[in-house]
Amino acid sequence: MLAFIKAANFDAALDIANNTEYGLTGGGDYLPLLMQAKVVSERF
Repeated sequence: MLAFIKAANFDAALDIANNTEYGLTGGGDYLPLLMQAKVVSERF
């Protein structure tokens, strides 16, 4: 299952993600993906 939640900015998105039941799990596995997503979102 995949869900999208609109956030005002990257910091707000991290707050939303960390306040879910599971938070940001996986540590090193997901951080590079989040950083890549941030770069891509800033370009578009």
